[in-house]
Parts: sequence; C-alpha cells; structure tokens
Amino acid sequence: MSIEITMPQMGADMTEGILVRWVKAQGDHVGRGEIIAEIETDKATVELEAFEEGVLLQLVAAEGETVPVGDVIAVLGSPGEASAPVQRKEPTGAPTRRDSSKPVEAAPEERVPVSAGAEAAEADGGRVRISPVARRMASESGIDASSLPGSGPGGRILRRDVEAAIAAGTARAEVRP
Repeated sequence: MSIEITMPQMGADMTEGILVRWVKAQGDHVGRGEIIAEIETDKATVELEAFEEGVLLQLVAAEGETVPVGDVIAVLGSPGEASAPVQRKEPTGAPTRRDSSKPVEAAPEERVPVSAGAEAAEADGGRVRISPVARRMASESGIDASSLPGSGPGGRILRRDVEAAIAAGTARAEVRP
C-alpha cells in the first residue's frame, strides 16, 4: 500500500514551502527517520524525514518548486509496487484544464541565466531576494549577497548559491571607508 508524502506545515503561519532538493531519488529505498528532501520556508531550510520505511515510488514535486502545505510531494511504497500517477491539487478558484486520465507532469523549473541572477534577485524594488539561511551565511562569510546569482524560483538566492560562492572564494564584500 502506497503512502503519500505531503508538504508539511512547519509553522502556524506557513502556507507553502519550496522543495529545495531531493536527497533521495525515485526508486531509492528509505528507512524510517532518513532525510529524503530539503524544504525551505520563509524562516529556514529544514530537512524532511521519512516517517515510514519503503521505496520512493514517485517524486511528484520538482526541485525548486513552491508547493502549498498539504499537497503531495512524493509517494512511498513497497519494493516492486507500482504507483498510480498522483494528481496535484488545483489552486482554489482556479479553472481546471487537466484531463484526469493523463498523468501530471512536473512543472518546468524556471531557469534564470547566471548573468541575470543578481538582477533577478534585486528585481523586487532593489531588495535582494534571499532566503534567511542564505542571508545569514553570506553575512557570516563576508559575502555581498547582491553580487550572487540566485538559482531559486524567481532568481531567489538560496543556501546552495552562498555555499558555491564560499567554495569559489569569490564575491567578497567590498570594504568602503
């Protein structure tokens, strides 16, 4: 019997989360308590644990996708079990245009050219679009966040972008008198 894994509500005011990264791949065996994905909220990036043992039969949500709380992000089941394609919930009030007999494909991930990353991250009225964890890491490492390309949705700067800058030893903040 398959088990649907849904986007958890990690805070009273959380309505959606960004699936940052799948730690396990489709077809991988997972044990109870193993980390299967990283979820980013408005306040932090957290690791999502498997509450049951089984095989990841289907990854419904794509990396970088914003998923409402309660929506199915993956299906866990027994080895050799086949998973019926999972339908994503339609946003409330949105017209339904899907044929329910066809499997749902994951939404294409928005690609932001590297050269446009910093501009996209600042597109919100000159404000740098950066996750709280990435902001703290950049500050602690002396990295100018506005110079980083963002790989998240809408060019948002994520933890992995700051980690890449730290590893490259680039994008150091300029000290001005």
